[in-house]
Amino acid sequence: MTGDASPARNRIIESLTEALEPSRSVRALWMMGSIAFNRLDELSDIDLVLDVRPDHIGETWNTIESTLESLAPLDYTYEVAQPAWHGHEQRFYHLVSTPQHLMIDVVMMASGRGLRFDEVERHGTPVVLFDKDEVVTTAHVDPEEIRTNLRARLASIEALLPLAYSLVAREIERGRSLDAFGFYQRFVVDNLVTLARMKHDPNRHDFGLRYLGFDLPRDLVGRIEACCYVADLEQLASRFDEARSLIADLADDLNRELA
Repeated sequence: MTGDASPARNRIIESLTEALEPSRSVRALWMMGSIAFNRLDELSDIDLVLDVRPDHIGETWNTIESTLESLAPLDYTYEVAQPAWHGHEQRFYHLVSTPQHLMIDVVMMASGRGLRFDEVERHGTPVVLFDKDEVVTTAHVDPEEIRTNLRARLASIEALLPLAYSLVAREIERGRSLDAFGFYQRFVVDNLVTLARMKHDPNRHDFGLRYLGFDLPRDLVGRIEACCYVADLEQLASRFDEARSLIADLADDLNRELA
């Protein structure tokens, strides 16, 4: 069920499953992240999602934490501030003496509330540990909705670019490397990545640099990488020219494709 997972990973997943499945409050437990794309490796964390009856959120967190502490002491706990962007409670854990990267990322969904992360094109195929009420479902993106979003995003980016280019060029001329680099990363590289995703991975056009190496052609990823790494102000000016050229080509292609 857990692919090439380590013994530590398997033990954590199996212990949480055994502790949570008997609870009438927990309707389902499944895994997302790298395993949902069949990309699990020795550096992957554990991405767990639960569907829990709304009045039993607190007690379910207690069950999770007591179960983890029965395996080993917790040396790290982080709780995402509420309200979270996705509408759910989320906590991260790490157990003493487990691999450094073996974080346990738990998203607890109150039944019927918040985003479901169920579009397979965006989030992969869930690996179900148990589902007592058939609440784990998959969906697909709406192509027309995606095209509408892409048109709006393209228009927004093209409206911003003259200002963005002016901000970067001005700070380069002033010799203010940090100011120039800040504007360049925020307004040029970010929009370059978005446009590249819009063309080659429209379903995840808003994922930024995450998974870029999986989602775009290798040669384009290499050119974007080159734009990202800047040693000094002189090199920034050169990278700025390359990024603008890439942006112009991508925007032209998208305007034709989305017309």
